[in-house]
Amino acid sequence: MFTLAPGTLVLMTARAGQGIGAALLPPASLALITASSPDLATRRRALGCWGAAAGVAFAGGPLLGGLLTSGLG
Repeated sequence: MFTLAPGTLVLMTARAGQGIGAALLPPASLALITASSPDLATRRRALGCWGAAAGVAFAGGPLLGGLLTSGLG
């Protein structure tokens, strides 16, 4: 096993930071969509596309991760 972290504490701290950053992305992207869409119809369409993409990622992420892990691991 190869890692760039010099120790377990550094690795766990970096993973926690990664998780916090990932948790901040969805609200920030929704705020950007809301702020950048001037009219209601465009905003609704943009939010619908965002929701559809999030649903596909939520459903397909574990499947793709499992396929990659079983194929490459």
